[in-house]
Amino acid sequence: MLFLALESATSHQSVAVFRDEQLLAILDCESGRPLTPQLIPTIDRLLSSVSLQLSNLGGLVVSIGPGTFTGLRVGLATMTAFRLALQIPLVGVSTLEGLAWNHPVTDLPLLSTIGIRQGVVYWALFRWENQQIVCVKESQVGDIIDVCGALSEPTI
Repeated sequence: MLFLALESATSHQSVAVFRDEQLLAILDCESGRPLTPQLIPTIDRLLSSVSLQLSNLGGLVVSIGPGTFTGLRVGLATMTAFRLALQIPLVGVSTLEGLAWNHPVTDLPLLSTIGIRQGVVYWALFRWENQQIVCVKESQVGDIIDVCGALSEPTI
């Protein structure tokens, strides 16, 4: 099945298309210039790069935060509109969980963080279990020094 995935909650915004678990194409925006003002043309360009159209999609995935209000609002509204127009499933994924999925399987816990302002982060703790990411500590806001001090074992 073909999926369109959107991360618009952070300064590292991206849109990607997958066939099952295989990444077919991705467009990233790390320049500090948000992807959201050009979101629809970017999605069109991405799909065109792999000779696909929205009508070929079987599902949608979108980050649901934590993150910037505007990025989340635009991303969720866009993907909800696609879901309604295409009548296909839409799945929301925690931004922090999405970050954890980027790390290879390990026995160590994974600390996912997103900076809010100097020294303060959104954070959550995850662990790999049976080839799946499992949340050990739910998303919270805290001073990075306090977060690191609260970890009871070596953590990535």
